[in-house]
Amino acid sequence: MFTIKCDNHAKLAYSIEPLSEEEKQRMERMKEEYLRIIKEVVEAIRADEEIMGLIERIKGHEWVRVIERR
Repeated sequence: MFTIKCDNHAKLAYSIEPLSEEEKQRMERMKEEYLRIIKEVVEAIRADEEIMGLIERIKGHEWVRVIERR
């Protein structure tokens, strides 16, 4: 299980006050960590044959094909 602490990131990203150098560095570290987590999750999904089979089944559904033709 992976946890991404969105509240901490949002407080810094949407701060009205200018960020200090320490806060900028902290935000950069958070971005790097979140990107690493996302990449790990994507790789885990791609490696899981059951999940990939379900994704292909969903992609093959008639309604999905109709929506994707837009």
